Amino acid sequence: MSEVPDSEDTVGGIAFRGRSILRTLGAAALVLLLVLLGVAIGTHFGPHVTAVEQRVVEPVRLAAYSRNDLQAMPDIVSQDCSAVALLRGSAGTPAAPPPPKPKRQKRRSGKAPVPTPPIAIGFFVSPDGYLLTSAAALPKGPAEAVLSDGRTFPATNVGVDPLSGLALMKIEANDMTALQFADDPFPRIGQTTLVLAPAPSSGCTARSMFIGGDFVGDGEGLRSYLLAQGALDPGWSGAPVLDLRGQVVGVAGLSPPGDPASALSSLLPGTTASHVVDGLLRESSPPATGYGFEAEDIGQTLAGRLGADRGRGAVVSLVAEGSVAEKAGLKAGDIIVGVGGQPVSGASELARLLDDQRSAVVLQVQRRGTAQTVNLPDVK
Repeated sequence: MSEVPDSEDTVGGIAFRGRSILRTLGAAALVLLLVLLGVAIGTHFGPHVTAVEQRVVEPVRLAAYSRNDLQAMPDIVSQDCSAVALLRGSAGTPAAPPPPKPKRQKRRSGKAPVPTPPIAIGFFVSPDGYLLTSAAALPKGPAEAVLSDGRTFPATNVGVDPLSGLALMKIEANDMTALQFADDPFPRIGQTTLVLAPAPSSGCTARSMFIGGDFVGDGEGLRSYLLAQGALDPGWSGAPVLDLRGQVVGVAGLSPPGDPASALSSLLPGTTASHVVDGLLRESSPPATGYGFEAEDIGQTLAGRLGADRGRGAVVSLVAEGSVAEKAGLKAGDIIVGVGGQPVSGASELARLLDDQRSAVVLQVQRRGTAQTVNLPDVK
């Protein structure tokens, strides 16, 4: 005879199983709720957490994997040392360029000190032996170039640009280490630079400087220039000023007339130097116009300093003292945007338009954001 389950036990089991199902469903609902809440929190705060992580972690990661710029200086000296040379009189013995300036010594007798022969520093701008240097520091008469490895070559004067004070020399040698001008060779204020010069016997010596100002901040003048913090001895005249990639951004020892900054060294910007080099290599003559000024294309940094648009106009870099251009009121930093009503897009077009003129010409100029006109008389 089969047993029939007790009705109370049957009802209790059903109730127990019902409570278990309810607890399972409740736990599942709670888990689902937590998952949804987590997704919502992640969506809201995730980008912020990622941004914070990038701000905190990224600089550390970059610092760990990038080189200190100052640590690159020894490599730059080693890499570019063979590109610099001393230029001296061919019959003389060079005295070492004096970086830093030696202390004044007392005279031991009444004899006059022996004069130091003129010495300039040059650097190669092409592998086939063209050297750029300071014209004023060159010795009179025949000259020779003493390379950083001690070799000596006769040096011929190819051309001089009186406005910039640069001279182009040539030695009969090939496969020389040539320095390159930077892509935007007008350095920014605060930028660290390295000045490179040959050592007294062999090898090189160097000075680190940073750009402290320029002609834009100092006001209007007859030439563009940079002011580097830290004075250089005159023996550094013609030395290349390099950025931390080893490219030329200036030339030392070419001070503008009446420079009032005694604690600063005046440097010719690389923009002007590269423009002069192009002209001397191409024509062996200065690229100035007959009106007595030089103009060049506007680089990115200089455009920002002058508040100008790149690709529109040519910036005046040098104006000869006493020239027609100076008497007409043209100044360094003026941006020539038109000649006789015809627009100017760059230095080449400006040169072409001025060559086509046979009479007095009117220049449309932007000066510190203000439109002006400059009337140049006929010089033909």
